[in-house]
Amino acid sequence: MAIKRNTFRSDDDDRSDSGIVRTVVVAARVLDALGSMRGPVRLADLARSLKMTLPRISRHVATLRSLEFIEKAEPTEAYRLGTKLFVLGQIALEQNALAHVCEAHLVRLRDQVHRTVILCTRSGNSGVVLVCIPSHESPTIIVRPGSCLELPASPCARILYTFREDTAEARSQSTDLYLEERVNFILANYFDYEPDTRNTGIGSVAAPVFDHEDRLVGVVAIVMPTTALAGGPEPVMIKAVTECSARISSAIGSSAWDRRVSLPRKRAARAARAG
Repeated sequence: MAIKRNTFRSDDDDRSDSGIVRTVVVAARVLDALGSMRGPVRLADLARSLKMTLPRISRHVATLRSLEFIEKAEPTEAYRLGTKLFVLGQIALEQNALAHVCEAHLVRLRDQVHRTVILCTRSGNSGVVLVCIPSHESPTIIVRPGSCLELPASPCARILYTFREDTAEARSQSTDLYLEERVNFILANYFDYEPDTRNTGIGSVAAPVFDHEDRLVGVVAIVMPTTALAGGPEPVMIKAVTECSARISSAIGSSAWDRRVSLPRKRAARAARAG
């Protein structure tokens, strides 16, 4: 006798072997894609970007729109991130202990160097800006919180990559000689820099922040015009950003900066200019 199979799908059918709910992953991909666009996006373009069918992307967008995570950009047939995400983002920032501890130190660094200062943390395989303290100088460089900082050009992303727990394995598989060179520089000097990060005439000098277990939790960076980094960062900039990172690390219970062997100032400056 043939056994009739039950065609009813349980709630667990949408889960992978690791317990991850696939529809939530897809929803997150939709939000990420909208966040990477410069303006409202039509469904067809969004489907093409995510390599999904139009009916499938329509269902996800409709659901996210009903939850106010996505909104329609009237009067066009295009969609953008909803203001609810902005509200949640502000709440997430307020709840972020690192951002709360760092703010006074970042303001102090800004006032010391008269440049814009940012705080970044890891987001997947990249970095994301948590806080931006604009300088009082004109013109002022502003880096939008939420901005993604990617390898290999960003010093912040390179520092985050260098101190990842799986970096040794990743380095063994990497064929990027420039990234390998910068990782070695970071391990030797505990800072990094790039004269022109995105071919926009803006560069930065960055240093790592560690937590009470001496794990990397963030990166502090001074942002400045490329012309200020043409010959490498000034020793005063290196000193300012590394001391700021060390103070923040100490404030959250880390001794990583205290234990590392400090390079003489002249050697650090010479290494920066030769890098």
